[in-house]
Amino acid sequence: MEDRSEYYNNLKPGDILYNKSPGGVPIIYIFKRLFKCDGDMYSSSFCAYRINDDEMLGMDYNQDDFIFARYSRYATDDEKKLFNIKLDEAGYHYDSKLNKLIRNSPWFKVSDWIINKQHNTVQVVAVIKDSKEYRLISTDGIITLDYTTVEQSFKPWKLRLTNPGNVLCYPNGGKLLWISKGNKDACMGYIGYNSNYPDNGIYLGTHFSGNFHNKQDIRPATQEERIIFFKKIYEAGYKWNQEKLRIENLNEHDVDKKLM
Repeated sequence: MEDRSEYYNNLKPGDILYNKSPGGVPIIYIFKRLFKCDGDMYSSSFCAYRINDDEMLGMDYNQDDFIFARYSRYATDDEKKLFNIKLDEAGYHYDSKLNKLIRNSPWFKVSDWIINKQHNTVQVVAVIKDSKEYRLISTDGIITLDYTTVEQSFKPWKLRLTNPGNVLCYPNGGKLLWISKGNKDACMGYIGYNSNYPDNGIYLGTHFSGNFHNKQDIRPATQEERIIFFKKIYEAGYKWNQEKLRIENLNEHDVDKKLM
């Protein structure tokens, strides 16, 4: 059997290899790592292109695939060119510094609401493709971050991710705003305001689910909407205590206090 120890020792993550095992289909792949199983050497890939099927595989999962390393070799220039074309068509590229596969096209689009592990919710207001950056707006203002930073830190916001004290908005048929009681019953509000009824549109302790034609339209409130909402609460004689998660009545010492 051929001694492949030098070949194995020189392999590094990101190398583009070709493999055709007996009875198998020819593939071109980005090498990830070598491992031994039942006495045989195998390599795993970041992704692989099945030549006969004209199909890219493996971009969306992280488990090791078993490729017989003994049948692998470095891809030729033409094979590398073909592979890179197919990888680009699939919307990915390999980042050698990060040692991982990166999606080329942005994951999020303008107007999407996204949330990170710290439960900070932001909205995408611009996707800058030339510099591969997102422009995001939060209650702290506008920030610009690169695709990779955002896509590693954030995921799409869902109603079930609502925390107690979050301000939500249902924009259909006017605008309904409320301070949610949390993910177990996100549509139950400590207090709400309906812009259809500006004179008496304040509701205390109300379940709003009957007001929705489509829950998919519910989203976090924007900063402008929050300002209007808390102004309406104030005008109705209430204030919101975020620390204690409760609505309180205004007293004479609150008159000159700034709104949230």
